[in-house]
Amino acid sequence: MKLHPVLAALGICVLSCSLARAELVTFTLTLDAPSAAANRLTLSLLGGSATSDLAGDMSAQVEINRATGVISTWELLFSTTPSITSSNWSLTAGTLPGTAIVVGAVSATNVTASMDTTAASSTVTAGTVPSSEQQLRLIGGTVVAPAIGFTDTFTPANSTDIPGLPAPATAVLTSTLNAGLGVYDIVFNLPIGNNQNLGAPGADLNILGNVVARGTVAVPEPTSAVMLLVSGCAVAFRRRRSV
Repeated sequence: MKLHPVLAALGICVLSCSLARAELVTFTLTLDAPSAAANRLTLSLLGGSATSDLAGDMSAQVEINRATGVISTWELLFSTTPSITSSNWSLTAGTLPGTAIVVGAVSATNVTASMDTTAASSTVTAGTVPSSEQQLRLIGGTVVAPAIGFTDTFTPANSTDIPGLPAPATAVLTSTLNAGLGVYDIVFNLPIGNNQNLGAPGADLNILGNVVARGTVAVPEPTSAVMLLVSGCAVAFRRRRSV
């Protein structure tokens, strides 16, 4: 049986369109092991400093081209169930500016977090997204500074958000073909930073770091295109048999 030339052309067109079309896919990225360059927060306050290591994973939704791996939109999916932990830390801070008040010990325990994109989704341009639209949200744990009477307990409704750095900083996305058409390794690198005030003028805890995570996404073949081609072939087969 020979396929009708029109249907053959239709099949080629449909398959070409299906390969060119971007698909919306949700997947999980796992944070890299903490290091000086990734997933290690640096905290500083009035001459005191500490570090905290991040571990866990995040969920993201991307619009990605099955044939090329080009990502056109990106969204981190926030969850009130935390998927990231931040190791306990403590530091000893100095005197509040213009006072004789010594801040002293500041510490954080049992901090958990989730990632979030503040926009409905971020547009990807040349492998980058606006870092200011991405953030690490601290939604569990406690920070205390007893000498100045400060306690902050994080919850999803009372989160401390550490946003991506403002422009010209960007978050970088890389997409590399893994093991065949439609399977790609994705790496996400987000520089973050924020100042958290501890309830007194000049008591601004500075937080800096890079969130780096990677995962593999399998882009499904568009069902509608395949079904259209199969339907066309079925019609051709029935017509051929009826001749």
